[in-house]
Amino acid sequence: MGELPSLKTLHIVEMKMVRDINTLFCRTHGTRGLNAFPLLEKLTLDNMPNLEEWTGIQDGDFPCLRHLSIRYCPKLYVLPSMSYFCCLQHLEVSHCMQLISLPEGLLPGSLEHLIIRDCPNLNERCNRDGGQDSYKIANVKNIWIDFQEISLD
Repeated sequence: MGELPSLKTLHIVEMKMVRDINTLFCRTHGTRGLNAFPLLEKLTLDNMPNLEEWTGIQDGDFPCLRHLSIRYCPKLYVLPSMSYFCCLQHLEVSHCMQLISLPEGLLPGSLEHLIIRDCPNLNERCNRDGGQDSYKIANVKNIWIDFQEISLD
């Protein structure tokens, strides 16, 4: 799917049997050097109850992604590095009960809005009172956790 050169918006909804999103989501085995989803601006993963891992992103993939929503993926526990999403402005993660933390590394400097809702482990790690992931979100302008605006100042 990542080889669709003009795709700007992609909503993946109710894919109940999908357990992982990997390299094959971005490219076929023989296509190296090709940036996946070259014009994609908005990606939504919604109501994927068996999704556990999202991996397989490479540097240069999703070069135009500005809006990412991951909702109702209760078994999801692995996300790709967000540093690959160099244009990301809006990140929403909700109802992902098994997601323990944000991926390693900082979030992109372009990120302006972070919304975390009903992700108990992630909520705790991102809180301003000593949360282990608070350094990862320190440069995000607008942070909302469970409907409360968070200030890291």
